[in-house]
Amino acid sequence: MFKKGQVNEQFNWIFSLLAGAIILMFFIFVILQIKGVSESKLAVEVINSFDGILAGSEASPNTFNNIDSINSLSFDVDCRIEGLSSYMSILGDDVKIPLGNKIVFSPGIINGKKIKIYNDPIGVPFYVANSLLISDSETIFFFYDPNFSTELNKIYEDFPGNFSPMKFPLIDQSLKSYDRIVVISDSSPDLSDATLDKSWNLIKKKNVNWITIDGLSTTFFKKTKKDRFFENLGTVSLPNQEFLYYLIFSKNLDIYKCNFARITEKTRNIASIYQYKARELYKSKFIQEKCKSQYLIATDYFTQMIGENQGKNFNPIQHSSKSIGEINDVLLKMSCPLLY
Repeated sequence: MFKKGQVNEQFNWIFSLLAGAIILMFFIFVILQIKGVSESKLAVEVINSFDGILAGSEASPNTFNNIDSINSLSFDVDCRIEGLSSYMSILGDDVKIPLGNKIVFSPGIINGKKIKIYNDPIGVPFYVANSLLISDSETIFFFYDPNFSTELNKIYEDFPGNFSPMKFPLIDQSLKSYDRIVVISDSSPDLSDATLDKSWNLIKKKNVNWITIDGLSTTFFKKTKKDRFFENLGTVSLPNQEFLYYLIFSKNLDIYKCNFARITEKTRNIASIYQYKARELYKSKFIQEKCKSQYLIATDYFTQMIGENQGKNFNPIQHSSKSIGEINDVLLKMSCPLLY
């Protein structure tokens, strides 16, 4: 039998142990909360810094920037077709910062020591927005075509910025230094091809996007975790070669389609402004009759561009943009107020 004093002593010891454990757990919880808040605050600050870099790049059309990575963190850029919203986040963090009106294309997670940004203005033919093409030192753009067709060679020669793409037959050990490979080819990935089969060991652990070009019809493939298999993500028709580069710089087909829809929407919004301007110039008593006839024609083309029932179809914009550009040239020659 335990004496009363012994029982009380044991009870006090157990109570002290439990109380100490609870206090310890409380302090651990507080520390983790503070750490989480600090990391989230850092994530917001870093993303805002990177957003500032993007804003600076956006302000300088047709320029290429090569900058050091920020805090060695990995960034992701995404675009949601619902609401046509685009945002940036840090990998492994829940913080997301909206990108607003910025049109950003990136072939994957941005995590290299160097971040490369090229500002490519979108004109149809009037200025719509700046598209920012982003890559990093872990990504290589590789043109694969044993015969290297004239079409593929032109796309290679016109490749934007200073992203330094490689081309066939340079499939060698240098690919080992990259985590992500974007292949541009006029054929689908076929691992029965002797050259590709030989290089499989170089790329089997890499993130690989494969873009197959057939005129302006382009198919997007992505290497899966399944051995020696590329998934066909779909085929899209491109308005022109400029949009091909936007596809090449997209992480997947959905993000390309989302940004494509955003460009289409922005183009129609700006076309509405110029349509209003054309109508007002047409009604003005201070405008010569020879000029008014051009504004009247332009109003019809702007109506086609806006195409309220066209959804995300870019064809009306593409069809009318050339004519609007020609009308603006005519107005310039006649010393009339320009459309844009």
